[in-house]
Amino acid sequence: RDYEVYKVFKGEEMLAYAIVKIENGQIYSFGVHPDHRQKELGTLLFSEINADHPKLKLNNVDKSNFAAIEFLNSIGLPHVIDQYEMKMVL
Repeated sequence: RDYEVYKVFKGEEMLAYAIVKIENGQIYSFGVHPDHRQKELGTLLFSEINADHPKLKLNNVDKSNFAAIEFLNSIGLPHVIDQYEMKMVL
């Protein structure tokens, strides 16, 4: 098993998730349902992850996703690499 999936549910509905590489704490993907943002679910999610992985890493945050960047900075997890849209004319 290489990855761990963390989830926050309310009943049967998944409200937040994160996929973490077990070996190094690299977060590959995370999200909170749009209808449930600003309710501390992301903070709860990352708190649980941090209990298992004290050295979290996160790359490839969309530079135009200001809400995600603000959230990550607020919990002390600055992103290291920005994600840029890349296009190639063929």
